[in-house]
Amino acid sequence: MTLAEPREASLLPPAFADLEPLVAAWSLPTEEQRYAKRAASTMEEIRAFHDAMMPRIQAVLDYLDGLSLDGLADNARRLLYLALSLAEIAPSIYFYNDVMPSDVIEPKRFCRWTVPHMTPEL
Repeated sequence: MTLAEPREASLLPPAFADLEPLVAAWSLPTEEQRYAKRAASTMEEIRAFHDAMMPRIQAVLDYLDGLSLDGLADNARRLLYLALSLAEIAPSIYFYNDVMPSDVIEPKRFCRWTVPHMTPEL
């Protein structure tokens, strides 16, 4: 048997362990993945995610605000991705009351532009 790196005790920082059931479905690292998740979800799934995250979002943001993105621990990064997923589904909840309204331009049609000194590296 070889020694492996120690496994993190939890998927999220301990103060956010109650949000761990959301990680597998909603902690997605790219904007494209978060968009695809929203598009593939029902409004019931989106509302359930929203309702679980909203009471905790201020604590999540306060926690993340104290950290540097450089060298962010995996459990904190997953928490960040949950917060970004909440931002992704917000239009469905607050503006459209629909997963993908038919009268808006699909975000996947927009092209990403790289502007020197203004575009973060991925």
